[in-house]
Parts: sequence; C-alpha cells; structure tokens
Amino acid sequence: AWTAPIATCGDYSCFRGVISASIKLDSVSWDCTQHWLTLRKRAGELLHENNSGIFIVNKFSRHFPSQEGILVGASNPELAM
Repeated sequence: AWTAPIATCGDYSCFRGVISASIKLDSVSWDCTQHWLTLRKRAGELLHENNSGIFIVNKFSRHFPSQEGILVGASNPELAM
C-alpha cells in the first residue's frame, strides 16, 4: 500500500521529487489491534470483541477509484481477511 506524506505547505507545492512510504497491510491490522487493546484497558468491561473494533477503509483513491471502500485493516484478524 502506498501512503502520501502530509505537506506542511498544504498543497504539496513545497515538495521536490518523489516521496512515498510502503506499508504491509498485515501491519495495519496489527496496529489496529494494538490500539484496540489499549482502548479496552482504559474502558474496562465496556469493550469486548463482539461489540467494538477499529478498522481502516480506503476512502479515496485518485489513481485507483475501484479500490475506494476496500477494508485495509481491522483490529479483529478474522474481519481483516
């Protein structure tokens, strides 16, 4: 998966050359799981695997519009596959 950097100038006019980052999709789910576990510790008995989760969905894809809406990662490994 490719990610775009956040431009401090707001419109990428301050960038020169190419900047990108590559992320493995399974690491996205791992991060979601870790953040969910942190929330669960803070919330106590309120959060369970059957009533909560963290997920990331591809909202916008200029170059690959058919990928919009695709699940990228989830805190529940079974849902992320």
